[in-house]
Amino acid sequence: MAARDLALRRYRRFATTTGLTEGVLAIALPLTAIELAEQPLQIAVVVALLYTPWALRGLAGSHPAATLDRRTALGAAATMRSLAALVVTIELARGQAGIGLIQLAALVAGVADALGDEADGLATDFLVGTDASTTDGWITRLGVIGLVVGIALGAVLWDVLDALPFVFVTMLSSTGALFALLLPEPLLPGPSIAGTGPNAGPTRRAAMPLTAAMALLAAASGATMGTLVLISHDGLELGAIGYAAFLVALVIAGVVGAGLSPVFGGALGLRGGLLAGAVVTAAGSLAAGATVDPERPLVAVGALLAAAAGSALTIVSSRALLSDLAGAMQSGNSVRHRFHTAIWFAAPLGALLAGILADGALTRPLTAAGLLAATAAVVSMALPPPVATAPAEIG
Repeated sequence: MAARDLALRRYRRFATTTGLTEGVLAIALPLTAIELAEQPLQIAVVVALLYTPWALRGLAGSHPAATLDRRTALGAAATMRSLAALVVTIELARGQAGIGLIQLAALVAGVADALGDEADGLATDFLVGTDASTTDGWITRLGVIGLVVGIALGAVLWDVLDALPFVFVTMLSSTGALFALLLPEPLLPGPSIAGTGPNAGPTRRAAMPLTAAMALLAAASGATMGTLVLISHDGLELGAIGYAAFLVALVIAGVVGAGLSPVFGGALGLRGGLLAGAVVTAAGSLAAGATVDPERPLVAVGALLAAAAGSALTIVSSRALLSDLAGAMQSGNSVRHRFHTAIWFAAPLGALLAGILADGALTRPLTAAGLLAATAAVVSMALPPPVATAPAEIG
């Protein structure tokens, strides 16, 4: 028990450092891209490449962390972030950094996130044992807190010197890799996520409207995030610190939206909660697209915060619906795999669409996001009645 407690403390430190580095990169990569890019599409590619490894993971049908021990997977993820940040630091110091380098760093960061994600889950399940529900919540909160603090810190560092956030990530990710090396090492092979079963066919058909709706919402989210730094920097003239405050507020809005999901689910049912979230997301995005004005930045910011809360509400409701529709775990694995793969593909496509549309008017990506979310709301009305009445599965 003492050994497991020690390992859990080390893992909490790793989760905190990972959240910090992800937060710093979340703001430093787009801000650096906007300095180096000549076209909005080049900035959108940075965001799209952060999502792309997740889509490739879905295509593969399995995960590398399922065959590696979690210490190796987590350490490799931290090392990849550290090396990518180190190269960016050196090139920025030499004055030789280009947008292609930032895009490559985004791809490496995305691969690290995808590699470390399932290893995180495996490590948590192993370390916390029967206390998983309580302890996993603490670990998740540490990650979110680290993300928020990392965003704020990254903006301050970037405002002083554009290379400083990457110096910080290099050092902190190296420390995170050391924390990973101090974890226990036994192998934890995981089951394939693309299982099948006797009810897989009917379950897939029932889940198709849900998958389509969430793919549209993922594309809407990708469209917003793909040009958010441009909207913040050029459209609203917020600056680096203002952009950081905007991102932090979006994270908080998402947490609030997720927290409200049981209320909506209890009052409206799972389908009603998902539909309400999609409508709020569409309305917020469309309103933001109509009010991007540096003289009134809080109007557009408020609208996008509402959209973020609505998006989080739909995510929680959709996962509860997915759990309800998937039925037995054997067939459910296949349904969940298709569901997540569709979402992982839709997000980078939405970001690229935003980059294309933004070349001429910054409001177009937000309008497109609103229309995508509105279409998702219409599609969600075709969902079959669920058995459950409130969100039963989060994460």
